[in-house]
Amino acid sequence: MVNMDKSKHEKLQQKKENERFNNSTNKNKVENQNQTHNVVQEGIGPINQKR
Repeated sequence: MVNMDKSKHEKLQQKKENERFNNSTNKNKVENQNQTHNVVQEGIGPINQKR
């Protein structure tokens, strides 16, 4: 019983530290991952190249 409590406590502690780290490294504004990628241009590209 005590062992399980200890491991749960350690995991909780790790999670808290991880969240604290992520909070300090996150940007204020989340940027769109596809901002530099033009999907429309790629989708309309040469469809049939065998001609």
